[in-house]
Amino acid sequence: MKEKNEKEILKIRAQFYAKPVEETEKKINGFEVLQFLLAKEKYAFDIELVREVYSFADYSPIPCCPPHVLGVANVRGQMIPLVDLKRFFDIPQSDLPASKQAIIISLNGIELGILADEIVGLQCMDSKKIQPGLPTLTGMRGDFLTGIGEDQVVILDGRKILMNNSKALYEQQI
Repeated sequence: MKEKNEKEILKIRAQFYAKPVEETEKKINGFEVLQFLLAKEKYAFDIELVREVYSFADYSPIPCCPPHVLGVANVRGQMIPLVDLKRFFDIPQSDLPASKQAIIISLNGIELGILADEIVGLQCMDSKKIQPGLPTLTGMRGDFLTGIGEDQVVILDGRKILMNNSKALYEQQI
C-alpha cells in the first residue's frame, strides 16, 4: 500500500515539473524582453530589470539635473526619477504625443522610470540570434547597447543605464 502511494506521489510530482522541451530550450538559449517605441524605433529591456510599466499623471522637475532627467514621479508613494532616453541618446523628437508611460527598471535598490512613446509588449529573444551593435550606433547609443535582436529591436543594457543615471542625478548643470 505504501509503495503504491509513493508511486502516485512521484507521478504527480513528475507531471508538475514536466515542461515541454521547447519551453526549457527558450529559457536556456534565450531571454524575455519588454519592447517599447522611442520615436518609432523599437527598443527593449531584459524583463529581469523591469519592475513595472506605470502610467503617471504628472512629474516634478528637479533643478540642476542633466536635460535627460525630467524630474521625479510619485509611484505609489515612492519618488522615481524619470529619464527621457530620446534626449539621452540624442534621438530626434517624433510626432507622437508626449508620453505618460514609464518603464520602471530596478537593480540593487536603484530605480529609474524610462519614458516610452508606446509599450509594444513582451517577446522571447534567442541569445544566439542577437547581433552586436551596428557600426552606425556610435556614442551614447552604442555604449548602452547589448545588441540588435530580431526585427531590428535595439536591446539596451539597463544595468549600464541605471548605474550611469544614478550618478548623473547628482551632477550640477552650470
